[in-house]
Amino acid sequence: MVKSIKIGVFLCEFEDTTGNDKKNVAFYRNLFLGIGRETLNDYWSEISYGSVDLNGSAVNGWNLIRKTVSGFIQDVEAKYPEGQRRYGKIIQAILNNYDQADIDKYDFVITVFNGNVLDAGAQGGILANEDVANNHTFLSHEIGHLLGLGHSFDLSQRQAATWSQPGEYYNKFDIMSAMNVHSKNHTDYDWVGPRLCAPFVDKLGWMPKDRIFNFEFEPSSYGTKTIKLISMSHPEQPGILMAKIGSYTFEFRTKEGWDSAIPESAVLIHWINDGKPYLIASHSNINDQHWTEGEIWMDSNANKTNIFKSSFQVQVLDIDNENYCAEITVSYKAAKEVPIAHDPLWWLKNLPNTFKDTVLTVVSGEVELFENEKIKEVYQSLNNFAKLYLSKSVTARKADEKILEELKRIIPSTESKFK
Repeated sequence: MVKSIKIGVFLCEFEDTTGNDKKNVAFYRNLFLGIGRETLNDYWSEISYGSVDLNGSAVNGWNLIRKTVSGFIQDVEAKYPEGQRRYGKIIQAILNNYDQADIDKYDFVITVFNGNVLDAGAQGGILANEDVANNHTFLSHEIGHLLGLGHSFDLSQRQAATWSQPGEYYNKFDIMSAMNVHSKNHTDYDWVGPRLCAPFVDKLGWMPKDRIFNFEFEPSSYGTKTIKLISMSHPEQPGILMAKIGSYTFEFRTKEGWDSAIPESAVLIHWINDGKPYLIASHSNINDQHWTEGEIWMDSNANKTNIFKSSFQVQVLDIDNENYCAEITVSYKAAKEVPIAHDPLWWLKNLPNTFKDTVLTVVSGEVELFENEKIKEVYQSLNNFAKLYLSKSVTARKADEKILEELKRIIPSTESKFK
């Protein structure tokens, strides 16, 4: 069932801006409610795969605020604390001509100004200053905030502003990094695009569950798996729109429509951390953010020998623009299972006798302490002797002897198990 989002758009001008250039009411009705002209209604209907539209919205105005721009700003600054003044400008502009009931009947409100009120963005609504009043990319981004989305990131240390976090606003393939994104110039709406990234589409509940492939490794298994990804722009094609492997997601984007300004059709890889999608660059030194045919990405454990952590790598095998799909292959080695309940010494017996990469990784703290108290004691002993070996205080053979001696003390039956 389609949900119609009700946005109240209020067009506002001031006593000293009535002569400024401005678009007529019909323009804004087309921008918010139109169909088939790359409107905001088109955008959210397509991005949500038909889950929402803006058909419940209405455009009100132009409304005269009987103050100058500077007088209006001064009134808001006197009434609202610094951290709430954007909200104050949004609400006070509407209340100059309407009642609170006119605000409450909408899901969200947007004030569009034809003067410079020295701010723009979302806070309990959207403030569209004169320089972004007709900007599709800006308005799409801010509507995303009203729907509950935060900003998107990449993994770089770049900062878009002194107050922003490292990597914030640097996912150029995602609308929630606007205004630093791959957007195209539009004859009517200034700038348009790009799409919303797959993790955010999924977060909002719009990604069809049967179009998501969750790849989970069986314990101790290994092999390869080929996955065909369908372009996010072509849900009419059957198949997978998003693949998930652990905390990573994979999607395919084609250079067309809302994504007309992206460099080329490509696979995108996101790492999800604390609910935030971080775009993984294919060439971090030049900040290329997309993955093309032949390129290989390895997860952080791919070159390690820790048998208790799964590792995998992904290669882009093929990009097929004609059929709107890309193929990726996943090469994986799943973690060994640790059956704590039935054999406390299983994990130790499955390790090499000498302290090499695998043992050092396991006993240096990358495996959580086991629940069983005896196992915790064994683990601590291993950890202590591993540190001795790392510091070259004992030889590998001596460390093995000391560990066995310690295990005999802790668990009397150890000797027979290790013969």
